[in-house]
Parts: sequence; C-alpha cells; structure tokens
Amino acid sequence: MLQQSHLLQRHLVASIVAILPIPAAAQPAPVPPPLEQAGADCTRPQYASDTLVCGDAELRAVDAEVTGVAQALPRLASGPFWESQNDWTRRRSRCAFEADHRACLAAAYANRRAVLVATTAAASRPLRCDGAW
Repeated sequence: MLQQSHLLQRHLVASIVAILPIPAAAQPAPVPPPLEQAGADCTRPQYASDTLVCGDAELRAVDAEVTGVAQALPRLASGPFWESQNDWTRRRSRCAFEADHRACLAAAYANRRAVLVATTAAASRPLRCDGAW
C-alpha cells in the first residue's frame, strides 16, 4: 500500500511538472530578423549565400559592382514596383536552397545588374515626347 501511494505521488508530481509553463531561461531564443544589407557582408557572413559569395572571387566582384550601382540610385529606387536592394539581397539568399547554389547566385546577380543598368540608362535620358498622340 505504501508503495502504491508513493507511486501515485510521483505520478501526480510528474503530471503537475508537465503542465507547468517552461521558465523563460529554458525556452529557445527567437530567431532574429535578417540583417539589413545591400550586398554580401564578408566581414561576418551569416548566411550561406554570403559565405559562398565571399569565398568566390567572381561572385564577390559582381556583388561589389551590383551593390555600388544600387547605392548610386537611391532617388530612383523607390515606389511600389521597385524592389529595394535589401529586399533583393534577401531574395537572393534563397539560392541557398537550390541544387546549384552558385549558378542560382550568378543568375540572380546577372538579373539584378541588368535591372539596375537599365534603370540607370533610362534615368539618364531626358524625358521627351517626339511623337504625335
């Protein structure tokens, strides 16, 4: 009888402990939001795509070029149809989930460069209307 009482008591304590909230110190820390960045941060790469870019001379050069062109366009880089450089960098980082991570990054940089160059070219021309309506 004493053994049953002891067993019941242990079961009761275990049940109470199971339903108690976990102390804050024991809970995992929340995942921080992605860092604001215009390009790969090679001083402290935190993402797989940054690590790959920083370790590849060709991708690192393209990253520097794209970042430089993007930073030269702050007045043009706004509006509902424009993807900010930070948003593009986050989207570019999704290449880490592709089978060929490097090829995905190369294509993403080529696409972004084309968009930025086209935007720069369009912005450098004066607006004119030469045709009849």
